[in-house]
Amino acid sequence: MVDPAAPSVLIAEDDDAHAQLIEAAFASSSVRVRLERVCDGEQALARLGLPLDASQDTPADAATPPRLVLVDLKLPRLDGFEVLRRIKAAPRLLGTPVVVLSTSGSESDRRRAFEAGANSYLVKPTDFDAFCAMLDAAAAYWLTWDRFAGDDPR
Repeated sequence: MVDPAAPSVLIAEDDDAHAQLIEAAFASSSVRVRLERVCDGEQALARLGLPLDASQDTPADAATPPRLVLVDLKLPRLDGFEVLRRIKAAPRLLGTPVVVLSTSGSESDRRRAFEAGANSYLVKPTDFDAFCAMLDAAAAYWLTWDRFAGDDPR
């Protein structure tokens, strides 16, 4: 059963097999989360309450942002680089960490992702145990230890 108080994680991933691996990794994680998945860049923007046209304002009734966004770079309809740029250009999402989760380890992709505003860049390991360990560590960092804008300072 999903804990409604658990932090939400938005996964922008078009590959069903990769999405299932991410879900399985989080199921074995020490950090409990609520996962949401979108399959393309336009759906990611819609879920985040961002307009498809970058020149438009964010709707007043925009959705509550997830606590963490995991984005693949090679999304259809609107690629991960543009999704990153749009998220980081939205003032209400500045405190939302966006982590690239990609199969690409290329220096140019990493550079472009950080230029677009990525908070972190993770290359998907091919070994499932390593993949689980990586996502568990990332979730622990971003959802437990990291303090973001608007966070309760308790």
